[in-house]
Amino acid sequence: MAEIAGNEELPDFRYHPDPVGTESIQPSNDHCRCCERLRGFIYVGPVYADDNLEDTLCPWYIADGSAHQQYDAAFTDAAGVGLGWEPVPTRVVEEVSFRTPGVRGLATGTLGHALRRRVRLSRPGRRHRPCREVGRGGAGHPDGYEDE
Repeated sequence: MAEIAGNEELPDFRYHPDPVGTESIQPSNDHCRCCERLRGFIYVGPVYADDNLEDTLCPWYIADGSAHQQYDAAFTDAAGVGLGWEPVPTRVVEEVSFRTPGVRGLATGTLGHALRRRVRLSRPGRRHRPCREVGRGGAGHPDGYEDE
C-alpha cells in the first residue's frame, strides 16, 4: 500500500470521538474539494447537500463548519437529533448536524438517542461518561450536555 500523505492530527469531534474507528473518516491521498489541501484523510460518511460531496471533504473542513457554510451540508439529519423525546439545545443540534461526521448505516436517530440519554460517546479505552440529567443535580453542564 502506498504511503498516505499528511500528518496533521485529526480534529476532535465531541459527539463522534472515533470517526476513523467507525470508518466515517479514512486515510486518503485525495485533495479536499473545499480547501484543496492534501491532509491524509477524507470523510466518506453521509452528506446531505445539493452538491455531490461524497468522498470529497476533509475532516477539518467539517469540524470548522466550512462545509456547512459553503455548501449548506449536513452530516446527520437534524430532525433525528434527540428523537423528539425532549428538547436538545440548538447549539448541540447544529454541532451534531453541521460540524460532526455522520456514520453510514447508523439509524438516523442513534446519535440523537445517545444525546437524549446524556451519554458522551467514549474514546477507545475510556468508559462512557454520563452527564447529569436536567434539573437532577450532579456534575456536568447545566443543560445536561458536556462542555469539554
